[in-house]
Amino acid sequence: MRIRLRLPATQRLKFLPGQYINIVMPGGIRRSLSMANSPEDEELVELHLRNYGGPFSTHVSM
Repeated sequence: MRIRLRLPATQRLKFLPGQYINIVMPGGIRRSLSMANSPEDEELVELHLRNYGGPFSTHVSM
């Protein structure tokens, strides 16, 4: 699945290729995902996720 997160208009995210972002869900469930978009696209974060039926996959696919 593809998850696209748009940043607030006043914020930019600078990152290097291969960097990860940590997502923390309620209850402390943590998932590290690699950013799939180009670092030049500072307004958006794109994440690719395989849905294995775990807590994070189930939460975001709802």
